[in-house]
Amino acid sequence: MYWWVAGIVVTLVALQLATLSLQDRYRQFDKAAMAVQSLATAAALLFAGYWFLYERKGQPQANTRLEVVGLKIARDAVSLEARFTLTNLGSTLLEVSEADVRLQQMNTDSLPVAELLALDREAFPERIGGKNAYDDGVLMWPTVRWFRGGERRRVEPGETDMRVVDMVASCRDTALRVLFMMRRPGTDHVWSDQATVGLAALCRKRIGSKEVWSNAAKN
Repeated sequence: MYWWVAGIVVTLVALQLATLSLQDRYRQFDKAAMAVQSLATAAALLFAGYWFLYERKGQPQANTRLEVVGLKIARDAVSLEARFTLTNLGSTLLEVSEADVRLQQMNTDSLPVAELLALDREAFPERIGGKNAYDDGVLMWPTVRWFRGGERRRVEPGETDMRVVDMVASCRDTALRVLFMMRRPGTDHVWSDQATVGLAALCRKRIGSKEVWSNAAKN
């Protein structure tokens, strides 16, 4: 598409040069030169407006939502169904692939919690005492389940796609975090969402009981 952009730019430059030539050589054609210059200016403004709108609409835009459905399947085990929905808000086809889903264990044995509490207000170190601590401000809870892969998805403008990944968790891990990420093929563009899951209440219930955790939709 860049060839026609270059063509329009060249045309506008040519119009401006033609205007200057008319004004310089043929004073009697001043009015015609002014008309040509006005047309060139109007065309430039129209082009700039169109290019701005195209750039905005041509970029991928999407809303994500993560819902986790927990089902008690045994005395000490729960099935977690992670449902990741992605709505294409842009005007072009959106392709996503390479799902990356992590179930992380959140407990006081996983991270140096006492040391974290003693940190300064603005301290977010990557490691404390040989243990992982933060990654870009996010706590590095250890991953106990990790799914990567899946087929490429094509989401048309205005449509919503859902990806589902199942995991089994132990009732011993009462506090968990689910991270769900989808990547745009061939780029570093990632859509992600996360949800914290507390299993204590569900694990006290009878087998077959269900609980749902979800986050609000966001860009």
